[in-house]
Amino acid sequence: MAHTKNSSPKFIRRKIKYPKEDPIKDLFELYEEDDLAKEMGDAVLETTDSPKAPDDSLKDLIEINRRKRRKKFFIVSIILLFIFSLAALGGFLYFGGNKTFENQSLAMEIVAPEKIQIGQTFDYKITYQNLGLVDLLNSRLLVQQPHGFILEKAEPELSNHKWLLGDLGAGDKGEIIITGKIIDAINEEQKLTATLTFEPSNFHSEFSKETSFSILLEEPEFEIVNSFPSNITLGQKMNLKTKIKNKGTASFENIKLNFLYPESFTFQSAQPEPSEDSNLWLLTDIPGLSESKEITIEGSFPKSLTFGNESERERIFTAQILLPGNDELYSVVKEFKFTVKVIDQAINTYLIVNGTTENKHIVLGDNLAFSIIAKNNGQQDFENVQLKSIINSQPMDILDWNKLQDDFFGKIEKIDNGKQIIWDKTQIPKLANLKAGEEITVNFSLPVKQLTEFETVNLASLGQTKIEAHSEIALNTEPDALTAAVVSSQVALILNTDINVGAKALYYFDDGTPIGSGPLPLKSGETTGLKIFWDVSNDLHEVENLLISAELPEYVSWPNETNTTAGELRFDPSTRKVSWEINRLPESIKEAHASFTIVVTPLSADKGKIIKLLGNTTLSAKDVSTGDLIIKTKNILTSALEQDQNAETDGLIQ
Repeated sequence: MAHTKNSSPKFIRRKIKYPKEDPIKDLFELYEEDDLAKEMGDAVLETTDSPKAPDDSLKDLIEINRRKRRKKFFIVSIILLFIFSLAALGGFLYFGGNKTFENQSLAMEIVAPEKIQIGQTFDYKITYQNLGLVDLLNSRLLVQQPHGFILEKAEPELSNHKWLLGDLGAGDKGEIIITGKIIDAINEEQKLTATLTFEPSNFHSEFSKETSFSILLEEPEFEIVNSFPSNITLGQKMNLKTKIKNKGTASFENIKLNFLYPESFTFQSAQPEPSEDSNLWLLTDIPGLSESKEITIEGSFPKSLTFGNESERERIFTAQILLPGNDELYSVVKEFKFTVKVIDQAINTYLIVNGTTENKHIVLGDNLAFSIIAKNNGQQDFENVQLKSIINSQPMDILDWNKLQDDFFGKIEKIDNGKQIIWDKTQIPKLANLKAGEEITVNFSLPVKQLTEFETVNLASLGQTKIEAHSEIALNTEPDALTAAVVSSQVALILNTDINVGAKALYYFDDGTPIGSGPLPLKSGETTGLKIFWDVSNDLHEVENLLISAELPEYVSWPNETNTTAGELRFDPSTRKVSWEINRLPESIKEAHASFTIVVTPLSADKGKIIKLLGNTTLSAKDVSTGDLIIKTKNILTSALEQDQNAETDGLIQ
C-alpha cells in the first residue's frame, strides 16, 4: 500500500482552561447556604446527605474574607466620593471664577456731592460702560434711594422703578441723572445703591454689578430768634416770643415748630394757637432769605415748686424744626436750647439787643438797639432802684460811644472790662419807687464803628473782637444797705467779616474813555451797549461760597462778554439771572472784580421814563470764622447811570 507523505495521523494537544479554584470562596458560599438554611428551618439539611457544617476554623476564614470584601467596598466608595468631590470643586471654581465677569467687563460710577444741606436740590449722576468684547443683553438698572431722598425728576424717566437699558454692545456707555433733595434726621445714613443686571451673549447666566454712594447731611440754614426773660419767679407769667429765620436760599414748605417745655412748666396760651396739643405749630411756607411770623407763648412755673439744689433752678426749653420727608413723615432737622432761671426775687431784668435776648452776629457799621426791661412781679414796692447796662468790647472797643443815643441820659462810667451806663431816680423818677406790678423799659442805641473810622487798626485783633452785654438791678431794701444785684443773662455779639459789594453801570471810564456803544441818552428802538462792574471787598475773616447775582430785564440782552479776577461768571437765560460764583476768598485776598457787557434796547412805551438796567445785586457768603451766612444787597442800576461821572444824561429814554 502506498502511503503519501505526511499522511500519518497527528495528535494536537489542546490546553483546557479550568476555572481557578478558590476553596475559601466555595466554603464561603457553602457557609452562606448553611446560614440561609438555618434561618429557613429547612429539615432536609439535617439528613445524612446534607453537608456537614464547617468547623470554627472554617468560619473564621469565611469571616476574614467577608471583612476583606467590606473593606474593598468601603475603599472603592471613598475613592468614588473623592472623585465626585473634585469634580464639584472644579465646577465651583470654574463658575465662581467666571462670576468676576461683570467686574472685568462693566464699569459703573456714581458722582454726587459728598455733603449736602437738608432740603437743597442736587443731582446723582450714574455712568456705565461695557468695557468688554461681549455684548451684554437685557441690561437693566435698579436704584435703591437713600432713606430721606425725595425724587424730583430723572433723565431718562423711570420705568416701573427701574431703567431698562436693553442690550449694551462692546464699548457702549450711558448715564442716568437723578435729581432730588434729602429731608431727614441729620444722623440718618443717606446711601444710594445702584445695581446693573445683565446677561453676556456668550454665557447663559445672569450677572450683576453693584456700586453705592453715601452723602453726609448738613443742617439747613435756619435760625430761631427768641425773646424771653432770663430770670423768672415762681407763679410769674412768662412771655416767650419766637420765630424761624431762613438764612439760606432754599425754600421750605409745611414746616413744623415743636417746643419741648421743661418739667413743671405750665402752658397757658399762645398766639397764634398751636396746631396740635400745646407745643406744635404748622407754619406757612418759608422761602429763602425770609422768616416766619412770630409766635408768642405764655406760661409759668407753679408757686409750689421746690428746688433741691441751685442747678435745678435752670429750666431748659428746646425748640425743634421739623420738615416733611417721604410719605409726609416729619424729621427733626435742627433744634435750639435756651435756659430760663427761676429766682426768688420778685423783681427781674433782661436785656434785648436788636430784638433778641440771644447771641447774634453783627458787622462793622451796625447800629445796636438796646432795651433794658425791669419789672416788679412781687407784692411789695422797691425804693431807690438803680438800673445798669454793662457792655464789654474786647480785645478792641469797636463801639462809637460819642454817638450814644439815650433819652434818659444815663451816667457813663469806665470799668475794668468795658463801660457801664447807670440810671437811677435822678434820670428816671419811677426808679425812686418801683411799685408792685410795675415795669420800666429803657431804650438806647450805640453804633459799631466803620472800618474807616479807626485811626489805627490791627486787623487780627479786630477780627477776634466780641461784645458782651447784660443788665443789672440794684435794690435798696433798707437805708444804706444794698442787696445783691439781680443780673440778666448775657448777650454776646460776635463780629462778622467786613464784606461788601459794589455795582455800577458805565458808558465811560473815570478818565472819560468811552467803553459803551450806541446812543446816549438811550433811545427807544435803538441799542446801546454798557459795561456793568461788580466789585467785592473783604476784611477780617476768610469767606467761602460767595454768590453775587442780579436779574436782567427782558429788553436787556447778554452778548457774553465777561471778565473776572476770580471765580466764574455766567448767565442763565431761563431765569435771566447773572451769577458770579467764587469758592473762597482767604484773608490775604481783599478784593475781587468782575465785569460784563449788556445791550439795552428800550421799548417805545419807555419814552420819557428812567428804565432799569439791572435788578438788585445780592451778595451771599459764609464767614468761615463765625459760620454765619452774610447777605448784602445793592439797589438796582438804571439808565440814569448814577455812578458814571462823564455820562451827560438824566436817564430819560428819548
